[in-house]
Amino acid sequence: MTVEEFRKTALALPDVEERAHMGHPDFRVAGRIFATLAIPTTAAAP
Repeated sequence: MTVEEFRKTALALPDVEERAHMGHPDFRVAGRIFATLAIPTTAAAP
C-alpha cells in the first residue's frame, strides 16, 4: 500500500482528520492518534 493509498483509506473513515506529530502526518479521531505515517528515507551506501 502506498502512502497516498493509506491516506485516502484513512480519510474515508468517519470523523478522521489528518494532522502532524513530530513532523510526520498522523490521523486522528476525537483528537486521538490511531496512525502515524513514517515516510522512510534512504541511507547512503557505505
